[in-house]
Amino acid sequence: MQARMSWLSTVNLTDRYRGALAGLAAGSALGAAYQSRAPGSPEPSEEPNALGPGHWTGTASMAVCLASSLLERRGFDPRDQMDRYLQWWRQSRTGSNGSAAEPEPGLWGALSRYEPERNYPGRKGTSCLSAALRFGTVGPRTVWHASQEAMATRGQESVEAQQAITVWQQELAWREFYQQALFHFPALAEGAFRTRWRRFPWHNQPERFAAWCEARTGYPIVDAAMTQLLRTGWMHNRCRMIVASFLTKDLICDWRWGEAFFMQHLVDGDPAANNGGWQWSASSGMDPRPLRIFNPAAQAARFDEDGDYIRRWLPELASCETADLLSGRIAPLERRGYPERLVDHRQQQALFRQLYATHVRGEA
Repeated sequence: MQARMSWLSTVNLTDRYRGALAGLAAGSALGAAYQSRAPGSPEPSEEPNALGPGHWTGTASMAVCLASSLLERRGFDPRDQMDRYLQWWRQSRTGSNGSAAEPEPGLWGALSRYEPERNYPGRKGTSCLSAALRFGTVGPRTVWHASQEAMATRGQESVEAQQAITVWQQELAWREFYQQALFHFPALAEGAFRTRWRRFPWHNQPERFAAWCEARTGYPIVDAAMTQLLRTGWMHNRCRMIVASFLTKDLICDWRWGEAFFMQHLVDGDPAANNGGWQWSASSGMDPRPLRIFNPAAQAARFDEDGDYIRRWLPELASCETADLLSGRIAPLERRGYPERLVDHRQQQALFRQLYATHVRGEA
């Protein structure tokens, strides 16, 4: 296994990403990894299918089998996640779970606003297909070809439309890239891709981790996102990056703690995509940029500038001034039971950089 991981570190990851993109166009990249399926098993279906439970594509259902196997190995019951998905899907039809309602016909409704709307958690700017892709109720090839059709028609209307569709296709390719990486190199499910991160001295303070899990960090954008997750089983992707960075870089907790918590609660929790996302946030994965730290207040000011998302999920802070809401510097009389900041971001950022310089920097 170590030899296989060493080989992975020598390949051009950009080429592998492009390979996932090409695989989607030619036939699911994930499906190619399953050509050794058992004799007599059904051929993958190419037909478009409904997004509701009970409608499965062949290739996608094989991905579900892989995901279920990995979940069981790590102590999770895939049936629990399926139950959460069924509940989420029913609620999504009315939009009552905090995500958009069912994707619009032809996928164009979601694609048309994807870039730059995808970055703003208070807006309906994403396709909300992640749970359907996770459970195989729609296949990656189906939505890929739908996006190609949109590019051939609506994409000719403006440069903005082309950009929105292209960015959405790139995100789908990232999902396929993570599927390939975990399938061929299962050691990624157990630890960091970058060698030195396997010895990183995480602080792992249980009380801080509990505060993160329970939306009690004192940083409104973080707590709003965690509240959305706890109440609905879903979280906007921008917020996933914010809370993951906060757990690993501010609270200095092992990214695997957060990875496991997400898998316990996310209705669209996919072992490959979840692992890839957490390793990206922790800087231990395949990303060519080795270190990034999100400032929660800066992220809130940029992507929730009016505080609409925070106010929705933390209604006790609805009357606060927007500037205070985004920065988290809320006067005691306005807190109404909301906790003080768990840590100081600037101090924790400096501490993390010191640990990084000592234990990780210089890794090839």
